Amino acid sequence: FHFLQEQVVLECVEGLLGIQDVEPDRTNFLTWVNTVFGKGIAEHFMIPYNEKVWAVDLKGMDAGWIAERVTTVDIRKVIENIIYRKEDSNWGPNREFSYPLNGGTGGLFTKMASVLDSNIEYGRAIEKIDIRKKELVLADRAKYNYDILISTIPLPELIKIIDRPPESLVKRGKNFLTNQGIMTGIGIKRPCPSNKNWTYFPQNKHPFYRVTYLSNYSPNNTPGDRYFSLLCEISTSERTSYNVGSILDETVEGLIDAAFLESDDRERIVSTWVADIPYSLPVPFMGRNRDIGRIHELLEKNQLFSRGRFGSWKYEIGNMDHSVMQGMELVERIFSIGEEVVFNSC
Repeated sequence: FHFLQEQVVLECVEGLLGIQDVEPDRTNFLTWVNTVFGKGIAEHFMIPYNEKVWAVDLKGMDAGWIAERVTTVDIRKVIENIIYRKEDSNWGPNREFSYPLNGGTGGLFTKMASVLDSNIEYGRAIEKIDIRKKELVLADRAKYNYDILISTIPLPELIKIIDRPPESLVKRGKNFLTNQGIMTGIGIKRPCPSNKNWTYFPQNKHPFYRVTYLSNYSPNNTPGDRYFSLLCEISTSERTSYNVGSILDETVEGLIDAAFLESDDRERIVSTWVADIPYSLPVPFMGRNRDIGRIHELLEKNQLFSRGRFGSWKYEIGNMDHSVMQGMELVERIFSIGEEVVFNSC
């Protein structure tokens, strides 16, 4: 707080004091934000930031997913930190993490895949799943039969390709809220100006909601210490959209405006990367637990198990480590040598 303008700090503290005896309202995510953080924090950060991240109406989001993802507030500690101008960075599941020296996070999966490479077929889309015949039909018309099928296809897309799906499955599949993502990467030829990992951006004038100094994760993420790299994340949906063709220029201008880049850095950019992601975050929509619980139940009756970040559609356990554990524990469950602890934790 002590880094902010005094008027903003005052409004945030006043808001916190105003909700000290108020029970959190879990009607939806927006009411939860207002009753847990107060007007100041809600208006200055929580609402604008989450609207950028999720790109959906916050009133349409459930509040039951919060857990460790969003910290609640200790008003005494807040005031103490303001008075003593202290930073408080010891909270949260990602305050410390490991990162590969080489190959990025993708390098982990490349090594896993190398063990099974002869059994992996890439670039072959599944067009239809017949759960009655237990048969896959691929886009090239090839067919495969299965006994047990494990899928990581996003749940809304999985429902679409099931042949003659149960009506209940189709009905619940219509309740999903979804968003897309545009990721931009920029490499600059000059030493990194910061030792930070990432920064959040609630301001609407910048397209990205988070910027990561990816070069700080490993010295091998750039050609050497004379370079640094940034990864910028942007969410889109029917409510907010960006032109993929111009997003790189908008991102660079936003980074200059936010003082992450200098104006001269336009000439120092040595590499760029843009990825248009069809699914960015598994949105915890209203009634999510009820709907996905019933969907998983219906699928599993047909020996179809949907897991992973978008296969489970459980944001709380949607990180890379969680997703790997979902796969491992499901196989252990199928072979009756273990239980699905992660998947059943929420």
